[in-house]
Amino acid sequence: MDKDKGASIYEKIFEVLEIFYHTTDIPIEFIPKNNEEQPIKFGNIQIQFPNALNTPLLTESVEKVDTIECIATEYYQHYIVATIQYKADIYGYIIAGPYLLFEITPSILNNLINKMNISIKHMTGLKNYYSQLNVINKSNNFYNTLLLKKLFDANSLIYENKEKIMRNSILREKFNRDLIKHREDEFIHHSYFFERFMFDNIFKSEEDNSLEIIRRAFEFKTPIFCEHDPIRSNKNLVICGIALLERYAIEYGLDAHLAFTLGDVAISTIEKAKTIPETEKVIMQLLIDLKNEIKKNSRNTYSLPVQKCLNYIQYHISETIRIHTVAKKLQMNVSYLSRLFKKELGISFSDYVTTKKISEAKKILDYTDYTSLQISTSLGFSSQSYFIKTFKKIEGITPEEYRKRKY
Repeated sequence: MDKDKGASIYEKIFEVLEIFYHTTDIPIEFIPKNNEEQPIKFGNIQIQFPNALNTPLLTESVEKVDTIECIATEYYQHYIVATIQYKADIYGYIIAGPYLLFEITPSILNNLINKMNISIKHMTGLKNYYSQLNVINKSNNFYNTLLLKKLFDANSLIYENKEKIMRNSILREKFNRDLIKHREDEFIHHSYFFERFMFDNIFKSEEDNSLEIIRRAFEFKTPIFCEHDPIRSNKNLVICGIALLERYAIEYGLDAHLAFTLGDVAISTIEKAKTIPETEKVIMQLLIDLKNEIKKNSRNTYSLPVQKCLNYIQYHISETIRIHTVAKKLQMNVSYLSRLFKKELGISFSDYVTTKKISEAKKILDYTDYTSLQISTSLGFSSQSYFIKTFKKIEGITPEEYRKRKY
């Protein structure tokens, strides 16, 4: 590889890692493929016991990654890993992490001690290690991965073509030229409040009015992001619109899994479209489907705050869920929300959450060989014993008895 080119890529990688680390506070490092470059590292996790948890052990897994993805270890560590390529050559590897998707409880620490086959004297070191790791939810895990991918894409670090490489001065010149053109063409970047107003009206209005709002939205002047492919540019904008429709549909009571599934189907259809009218037709049909599903959804009989509670519970079922957290999220009084929830569902918020978690636990027992410890951890129970006790209280039998009864 050309030395100047190598230096340019190295500088880009350094900048991407620096931005990602200071945005997410997740440790990240670059491991070069050969010895010509020095490793880059932001953030550091101290390990004071056997090296089973060391990042370098991930190298074999990382080398199997084509572009970028999330991986997890048997010790509950999570990483975002990526392969940096120039043309057909692999330049090196990126490892972001470790981080956690849930807190490590004392019972989990005991299990780790046994799993690693190390002395109990390492308990303090193990606890200190995990206390250093950021705990993020699954949604933020997705967005952190997306952020890293977009940083790579913006710097052409995953599939970099020689034709796409431009000097910084040329990039700045293009940016200034585009900015002036956007002003001249009166491109509109709407505020969050306008977006909120528009989508609230889309979901509150009758079907014809909703579709008319979408049609008018297409009349707004928007920047062309793919200069040589206006259809691709339109597809990108429509996909952004689909993501917004999904989330507002969830706010209006639609099951999150159903909303995302409908959105995925729409995006898949858009990718096959050959013309701009075809892409716009897809988002129109998605809006009709979403509104029809909201009408059919039984949650629509509940008030909007309760609908939002139910969606929050479903989306965060793997976490510890407390009504104080949800009330703060909805900017509502805790006591009022608690009374409203029980009035409309006939069950307290905490009892409803527990019932839903046990329902999920039964599915895991039915379709996996997860242990009670693994299930309790994945569903945010404070301990394995509390999970078993709660399961028996609701189902009348222990998780293991439930699993054996199935066979």
